[in-house]
Amino acid sequence: GVIGFGLVRHVESRKAGIVLSLSFLTGLPVSSLLVIVVDLLPIALTTGSVLAALALGAVVANLGWRERTRTGLRTLAPRAVSWRADAIVFCTVLALFGAVSLWQAVHLPVIPRDATVGMDLVAKYAAAEGTIRSSVFTGPELEGRLSNQPYYAPFVMLMQLTFRLAGFAFGKLWLPVLYLSFLLFLYARLRAELHAILAGFLLLVFVTVPLMFSYSYLVGTDLANAVFFGLGVLFLHDFLRHDRRRDLLLSGLFMGFACWSRSESILFVLPGALFLLGDRFRRRGTVAWAPAIVYLAAPAALFLLWHGFYYRLVFEAAPGAGVFSPGAAPRSWGETTVSVLMLLGEDSLYGGAFYVLGTAVLVNVVGFRERRGGWLLAWIPLLLAGFVVLVQTTPAASVENTVKRGIFKLFPILVVYVGESRLFLLISERLSRWESGREETLRPPPDLP
Repeated sequence: GVIGFGLVRHVESRKAGIVLSLSFLTGLPVSSLLVIVVDLLPIALTTGSVLAALALGAVVANLGWRERTRTGLRTLAPRAVSWRADAIVFCTVLALFGAVSLWQAVHLPVIPRDATVGMDLVAKYAAAEGTIRSSVFTGPELEGRLSNQPYYAPFVMLMQLTFRLAGFAFGKLWLPVLYLSFLLFLYARLRAELHAILAGFLLLVFVTVPLMFSYSYLVGTDLANAVFFGLGVLFLHDFLRHDRRRDLLLSGLFMGFACWSRSESILFVLPGALFLLGDRFRRRGTVAWAPAIVYLAAPAALFLLWHGFYYRLVFEAAPGAGVFSPGAAPRSWGETTVSVLMLLGEDSLYGGAFYVLGTAVLVNVVGFRERRGGWLLAWIPLLLAGFVVLVQTTPAASVENTVKRGIFKLFPILVVYVGESRLFLLISERLSRWESGREETLRPPPDLP
């Protein structure tokens, strides 16, 4: 959190929820990068070396920017607040979900197969042998028997390693911290424009997605990836609306973290660059490459650090990628498309979230004919199409596994779109007027730029 605060303190927000949540959401992946730095140096990965690297990172991240540091700390300082009854109800319910997530993370061992034979296995060996290039990859007893799981993008593995070295038995307390920080970010963002009841309702829809909530304490790559990708999309959306450079930088940074948590995210990142090129051309009548280059810098760097450097120069027997082999999947393109779309209706996986959010989107688009937020909504069909392409071209991908959890990426986008829609802004205004006792004629909120 301290490392992240040093990096995001320049974000001009007076909301403690935004600053605090972004501090953790940025600090965790940056901490994993510091562990990689230690591994690349001729220094063993031990409790002392990793904690020293994190402490040094915290100091360096908080050097300079004195005035903005003071402003950020004043934002986080406790203040007297007037709690609303409706906010208390929703916060209590959400706190119960958070307590379950924390309890399970502390007391439940790592059980998902992808983790036990992949990320967590590599973390165990690295903690014991002091290097990521451990006997998991080099030992004769496992030669020729490894699946692709140990070679997954390293964020989750590095978090497991860090918390194991810190003395946690199961090494996954970082996961609910990441999840709860994202919930805080979503609530603070929604609450900036919406009535407390509506903001709490949308967050409750998000939290009650059964499969996604279970991965707030089950170790996997998909929830972290959805959080980072969602943040990248939201900050890109803010940049396209307000043209603030800091939003572009944050978008590129979180898209980089998305690639650091799941490698195929580099494919899903690319549409954002096209959005930037199209937006610059619409505004100025000419193609401007600089924003797209800034946006793609972190994703490209982090993708290449793992797949270019580690795969080719550190690991001796990394598996061949083979990710673009046409016809690798047994289904036709049409069958895969239908399977992906049918998956959205699985109540046991996603509850009623898609029904609630989908209805709100439909009413907003058809009933209010709203075009604002189009950049944000466009990600939904693009992601669904991307899932189809991924399954058809990647031998290891499947609808039943890869896409089932990859769909987590849709929920942050849908929740924020609905929360910023004319439909919910109108309902929010109506609730506020009803509370205040004013009965003026209501008009739909004006289109915002």
